[in-house]
Amino acid sequence: MGLYDGSKLINMIAINESKIGKLYEDLANNVVHEKSKNLFNKLAKDEYRHEKIYKKLLENLGEDKNIELDDEEIEYVETLIQTNVLNDKTSNSKYTKEEAIMLAERVERDGIILISQLIDMYDQRDLKEIKTILKEEKRHLKYVLDVKFNSNVSLLGL
Repeated sequence: MGLYDGSKLINMIAINESKIGKLYEDLANNVVHEKSKNLFNKLAKDEYRHEKIYKKLLENLGEDKNIELDDEEIEYVETLIQTNVLNDKTSNSKYTKEEAIMLAERVERDGIILISQLIDMYDQRDLKEIKTILKEEKRHLKYVLDVKFNSNVSLLGL
């Protein structure tokens, strides 16, 4: 057992929300289909709202950032942080539509894992807003997968 600074995970999630919000804005600006444009604008708005909630959570932690976790759990959280797809220094801001959708899918999947871990770590606290975000992120993943599926169907001419 050891003390772990949970703010590291929360901060990374907040940064991710901002980055994925920007990705969705870029997608919205580069699609011609109005329905897709509206979807990506909505997703971007959600991500920026989530970022604010995480920043508020960080503020509310104050000096109470350390939580007790077993060593295996600490290693797991550190691995999640280190392997975060948006930490990749080689990634650029210019993607094809297909690459952006694949990145969005990975980020939404990772986000669900990260948020679930956050809820597990802080299970004694009132995380109602975070649980709501988790539901929204699951919905976002469904939307991204729908876009991916529809793109693949149109490529096949179906």
